[in-house]
Amino acid sequence: MNIKNSISWTIFIIASLCLIRNFNLLPTTPKNELSLYWVKDKDWSLRSDFLKNLATISKASIFIETGTFQGETTYKAAQHFNTVHTTELGWELFKKAENRFAYNPAIFTYYGNSPDILRKILPNIKGKIIFWLDAHYSSGETAKGKSNTPILEELKTIEESGIKDSIILIDDMRFLDIVENIPANKAAQGYPSIQQLRNALLNINPNYHFVVFSDIGIAYSPDEEFTVSPVVEACTISRLFENEKPNIPLVLAAEKQIAHAQNQERNLLLYLAEGFKHSEVTYQLGKHYRLWRGLVLAHEHQYKEALNQFLKARDLGLTHWRISWYIAKTAYKCRNKELLIKHQGGVEKATKFSRKAIQILQWLQTQNSK
Repeated sequence: MNIKNSISWTIFIIASLCLIRNFNLLPTTPKNELSLYWVKDKDWSLRSDFLKNLATISKASIFIETGTFQGETTYKAAQHFNTVHTTELGWELFKKAENRFAYNPAIFTYYGNSPDILRKILPNIKGKIIFWLDAHYSSGETAKGKSNTPILEELKTIEESGIKDSIILIDDMRFLDIVENIPANKAAQGYPSIQQLRNALLNINPNYHFVVFSDIGIAYSPDEEFTVSPVVEACTISRLFENEKPNIPLVLAAEKQIAHAQNQERNLLLYLAEGFKHSEVTYQLGKHYRLWRGLVLAHEHQYKEALNQFLKARDLGLTHWRISWYIAKTAYKCRNKELLIKHQGGVEKATKFSRKAIQILQWLQTQNSK
């Protein structure tokens, strides 16, 4: 091989590696990858192994929690962070936490409205912070402030503090949706849309990367020493998709990525809809969890059950034409001609992006000519 060919071959290899790394040179050390798995315990507190992983990959020493509740996340966080600050609006819950952690020098408990508490303590906190924002009304013994959730006020307070390098976790992403304004949905009212939440996070740091991790939103700076899996990125694209400004090829590719999830990520996507079934039954929330479950099942050729999931996603409010396409494609596999015809419009729109859609229309024409 002459020198000219050798140089050309070297350039080709470097270019290929850059493409693999999304046009960036290979880092000197690989980043930790955060992939989907169930990070809650039976009592809905964060699991200790997840908190340990967060502390390790972020190198954060401070954990700030809004919404102490029973104090289980507080207790576990203190095992992995140097300092834990936790706020609670409910007086009885606060007193329980105050008594429980009175002799733990790493834990500081506060009573009051979380944005007010954050406004007082943030100027005096030095070090890398992980925020766990979970202060919301959920009936029972939980307390309610001016609204069901103070999330936008909390984010505004963080913005005003000037802290731009923290990692922010927001719980209960399923509630960031539009629900019918009826008495039964009283506890689910007042939440911002996911786009409003994302905009509030970008006001804190315009460079924040925002992802939907199971039922948790995570915002982090791109210079963190971790990244998220392709499936997490795909779920984020699917969840953020807006009918008003559609990027159809992008969302179709993302949902194909979701369908091909493997191992613990597959298991989590199958579990989400059932894990949050109460919110679905009570408030008609969690439509994307039905969609994602259907995508995985369809990929595994469980067509009847997948069809059921897509129909539930539609009934919960996913009305974009691609949902009709998924329903029709699965109905075709089940040879459900009646349902296929009903959703033929989705197939027709999908012909711009899928050869399979063209084949299904041809099959339907053949059946109609008989």
